[in-house]
Amino acid sequence: MDNAGTTASSGKSESTSSAASQSVSSQTQGTTASQTQNQPTATTVQSTTAFTSQGSDQTTQATTLQTTTQIPLVRPDAIKKLDLPGIPTNIKLPDEFLNKPYTRYSNGKKGINLYSSPKESAKLCGWARTGRELLVLAENGDWLFVHSAYYGTYGWIKSGSVSESKPVASEKIKVPGLVSPEKEFSEVTTKVVNAKGSILNLRKGPSKDYKRILSLVNGTELKVLGTMESSSKWVYVLEPMTGYYGWVYAEYLK
Repeated sequence: MDNAGTTASSGKSESTSSAASQSVSSQTQGTTASQTQNQPTATTVQSTTAFTSQGSDQTTQATTLQTTTQIPLVRPDAIKKLDLPGIPTNIKLPDEFLNKPYTRYSNGKKGINLYSSPKESAKLCGWARTGRELLVLAENGDWLFVHSAYYGTYGWIKSGSVSESKPVASEKIKVPGLVSPEKEFSEVTTKVVNAKGSILNLRKGPSKDYKRILSLVNGTELKVLGTMESSSKWVYVLEPMTGYYGWVYAEYLK
């Protein structure tokens, strides 16, 4: 097991809330509220910030702050007709939706990025592995606004990064800088962080020796995508609200 950013010790687990890292990390977690006719749908987002300070005994102390904000979701008529979930307002909506959406498949050699608006300088809001099905909802020049039912995300992609027929996907899910899972699950499941110390680390590989990417608070929903052939103690996941991929200790998911 691993700790939550502190210097490793045998008595500490991946779920502990102590941290000795000198970096600042934040992670958002959302759960979609039920939509009613009189109340707009919104996503509740917990933001956790961990930072360090030196105590009088020269040991590093950690402080964790949590805040809760609301990211509204919008559900235009075109989305309602297709019975699709709401779109987070931090993603730019197209000026006009297609009357007849169509299906395309991601064909990038290492998968494709989904952007929050139709420009490459925009923030990333997701990723799709080669061969994943995407529903094209709108067009804007050489950009397409798509929805991925597999990942449950929306975003903008370049039209040249998809094809009409399903390409052959690579054997592994590949994200630059991360260890790829050796075994990809045929069905994606949704799990919730349930760490003993309230925080679970998302790492670049299936071991506490790999660098921490983010700290996930309890209740964060994750899409579980794969694991290693030799051991399933660590699983490869997607945090759909931020689009981050990485590895977590499976014992602390429920």
